[in-house]
Amino acid sequence: MKRIIYLVTIVFIINIVLYSCDFLTNSLNHVYPGKAEIVKVEIDKQLNDSVMIYGEVYNAFGNHLYKGYNRIFKIYTENNLFVTEADTNAFFQMKISAGEHNITCEGENEDNSEHMCKLNLTTKPNQKIKLKFLYGETVW
Repeated sequence: MKRIIYLVTIVFIINIVLYSCDFLTNSLNHVYPGKAEIVKVEIDKQLNDSVMIYGEVYNAFGNHLYKGYNRIFKIYTENNLFVTEADTNAFFQMKISAGEHNITCEGENEDNSEHMCKLNLTTKPNQKIKLKFLYGETVW
């Protein structure tokens, strides 16, 4: 009988410790949300009234995502009217029409919308706009 009580007590304590560790791990997570910045705006008459957006994807801390970073980033406007992907150096460029656009940078198979970068952008004909996407991360 003493052994059973002893065994039940040990199992109970182990469950409490495991639950506490899981709770602490989840409560210590910190999400750094994605954001987008306009770096530079230029006029380029060779664009024939269209707009060129270009730039690079960085991590949430501003570190460049160099070649070999195994993540595909999709950059698109509302309703996927204009779509491109960042290359292996995390660089992208895309021609869009002048006007108002909601630009999104999304990682492949992303399930956390806080990580995505979103930018409302109003453009004029012949603008060449450099963007910097700081892609969000969750730190454990």
